[in-house]
Amino acid sequence: MLRQHQDVFMPDLELHFFDKDFNFSRGLSWYESHFSEVSGEKAIGEKTPDYLWANGVSSEGHLSDVHKNISVCLPDVKLIIALRNPAHRAVSATKHLISTGRISPRHRIDDLLLGKEESVIERFGVMEMGKYYTQVKTYLDLFGRDQVQVIVFEEDVVSDPASGLNRVCGFLGIDTSQCFHGLRERVNAFRHSKLHLVSRYYLPKLSPLTRVLNKVLPVADYSPGEETMTVLHGHFEADTSKLFDLLRRPVPVSWIPG
Repeated sequence: MLRQHQDVFMPDLELHFFDKDFNFSRGLSWYESHFSEVSGEKAIGEKTPDYLWANGVSSEGHLSDVHKNISVCLPDVKLIIALRNPAHRAVSATKHLISTGRISPRHRIDDLLLGKEESVIERFGVMEMGKYYTQVKTYLDLFGRDQVQVIVFEEDVVSDPASGLNRVCGFLGIDTSQCFHGLRERVNAFRHSKLHLVSRYYLPKLSPLTRVLNKVLPVADYSPGEETMTVLHGHFEADTSKLFDLLRRPVPVSWIPG
């Protein structure tokens, strides 16, 4: 949505500069090259969700000092943190790992999240990333509250995106009267057939062909059971309570199970 704003310049892709060792080693000039088309916009930025994972450890080259890397290179940066119900985020992250071919589609999602196959997703930090308190506190302590805007996905993106965007534009100091289109359009929805997921993981050369069939074949069902969701909510409950005490606001109703 922000990329539609006349005062904003953002590359379309996630840059993963501050959080990935193989990109950060390329140097600041590589990062700056992604903003070569800037032409007078007031707010220049990018989006990379994994930047939030301060002090995280992953098998995919994640830099635990991501927050410090940002602070050194961009000390006056404004940071927007979008938080989603951590139980739902864990499910979404696991489905994303399957859809991108990083884990086999033959796994049951319940087993990956809480069962005998938890170790498969552990190295990707799926559960740890949902413990927001420490991560958000790390950024607030390092940058201060004036440089950090926290929004809630269910409220500010799904339920009332116009209000959420107005708040973000005000935080960035840009025109809050901008009209945005596609506010109710779902982005990054899981729309993959089982055939495509299997081919992507086991026969990746065929995946461009099977991707076309996603339009006609039924979407693979990786919905977790009710018991799994209940346990997930309980797993994050204490951390979520600490988080919203830190943010000085009540826990969103959409984050409370039941």
